[in-house]
Amino acid sequence: MKHIVVLGGGFAGINLVNGLIKEFGHSIGKDVKITLVDKNSFHFRKVLLFKMIIEDANLKVPLTRYCTNGVEYLKGEVTAFHHTKKTITLKMENEQNNTLQYDYLVVALGSVVQEVSSKLGGITLSSIKASLDIRQKLQSLILQAKAEENKEVRKGLLCVAIIGGGITGIETAAELTAWLKKEVQEAGLHSNEVEVTLFDSKEHLLRGVPVKVSEKLVKELNRLGITIRAKTKVKQFEDGQILCADGTNKVGECIWTPGVKVNPFIQTLQFPLTKEHQILFSISSGSEFGLGISNIISVQMNLFLLPKTSLRFCGEEGSNSTFFPEFF
Repeated sequence: MKHIVVLGGGFAGINLVNGLIKEFGHSIGKDVKITLVDKNSFHFRKVLLFKMIIEDANLKVPLTRYCTNGVEYLKGEVTAFHHTKKTITLKMENEQNNTLQYDYLVVALGSVVQEVSSKLGGITLSSIKASLDIRQKLQSLILQAKAEENKEVRKGLLCVAIIGGGITGIETAAELTAWLKKEVQEAGLHSNEVEVTLFDSKEHLLRGVPVKVSEKLVKELNRLGITIRAKTKVKQFEDGQILCADGTNKVGECIWTPGVKVNPFIQTLQFPLTKEHQILFSISSGSEFGLGISNIISVQMNLFLLPKTSLRFCGEEGSNSTFFPEFF
């Protein structure tokens, strides 16, 4: 029986498991054993953190929900790899070590949200607590604005700056604008006093997409009432002001959406890495890792790398398909 071990219950891990279930079906438990390993008992939907600002949402989904059709779930944290033996060491809930043998190992440890130093002011959209803090602060600003007679001061309180023009910043800006206008109206104020500005240091939003796509996106955000400030680096938020390279802007709150980075734990796993700390993979080396490690699949930052495999399905976030190898 072939044993496939998937490390990581993030988006890539759970969708890979789903693809394996669809592919092997009744063979699971007979010809194929699949084990999902994660230190948490839940899948955290961090890409939807912005939802928690505007409404209560369940962002923690039990991993057992994805482990159906005979797929095994183990709650543990990987502490060591033994490539030649094809084993990994896990620290379990009871602090005891457990050795797990595999035929194929999927490294899908995913990404973590980047944090902005608290010294820069504002709130980084990095956790459920941060989302709730943002909601509470914005609701407080609405109450202050309702009690403020000075129109200019009131408008300043209802200005929100979002820093980061990646997908998280864009989604946050769009959802927040609609919600904030609704809340302001319900408070008896005019929705046109709400001003949401999306700052990005790059020339275009969504780095890596065609310029035409970015320009079309800007037009749509403008239609929603969102101001875009591209090529503008924000240095700090302090005393109700955004400090940029080209001056200052009065705002009620600053929300940082710096995006994600590769899980730093990857750096401890003795794999060769790129300068971005992703696991190095070279097709020219016979589809093996630089250290001659085979039968290991790297799934990282939306990039699926499969040594000695054929591609069956290609999936991105939002789809039900995934990459997985030909085992037999």
